[in-house]
Amino acid sequence: MDDRVDKILNGLRLVSLVLLAVAFMLSYANLPEEVLVNLDDSGNPSMYLPKNMAFYIGMIAFVSINLVFYVLLKQLSKLKSAKSRVISHWMGGLIILINIFIAFGFSFIGILNSRDNFDYSYFGATVYVIGGVFALWLLGFVYQLQKTKS
Repeated sequence: MDDRVDKILNGLRLVSLVLLAVAFMLSYANLPEEVLVNLDDSGNPSMYLPKNMAFYIGMIAFVSINLVFYVLLKQLSKLKSAKSRVISHWMGGLIILINIFIAFGFSFIGILNSRDNFDYSYFGATVYVIGGVFALWLLGFVYQLQKTKS
């Protein structure tokens, strides 16, 4: 059973990495030289970054987060306890959720900087949905950890 779960999680992690890379490259390709990254409370632009700086910040965040989780998952896979397997599986699910959330963030920055007239209020629901999924992940993780014997 654990081998199948590992294969499924690895496949989903790969899909989330590809989704993240595609979202990153597509949003970067369409960015202007000055990238809008923040709006004030009134919806007016409040912070810009140079395109190259936005690229490097995004790339560093993307690589470092995934590298940290990769190292953690490798260290957890060396442990043989039931709790370490549960933690490893749930951490694998967490990095999938984080990658999807970052992909939405890159997509939002790309849309924010596009020349099209777009209603940004629809992205607010996405943040709440992803927050809800994170909350469900946390509840499931705690429940599974409590249920698993050492």
